Amino acid sequence: IEPSFEASIDDSLITADLLSKLPEAQRAVIVLGVIQGFNSVEIGELLGISSSAVRSRMGTALAKLRTVVEERSYL
Repeated sequence: IEPSFEASIDDSLITADLLSKLPEAQRAVIVLGVIQGFNSVEIGELLGISSSAVRSRMGTALAKLRTVVEERSYL
């Protein structure tokens, strides 16, 4: 079953709202890794940082997003 147009809009707005809560450095690794599918080495090359820095930022960003989701009852 394909999601309705309204559900797609709702999901997009929620995603944008969640991403807006992150600092730019964390938002960049989430967008590149989770949304666009790059791996940590590729993200590091794109951003000019090490893959370990990418993984660290990703972990911090995901923890922050979990907290925001729990506080806002998105689930």
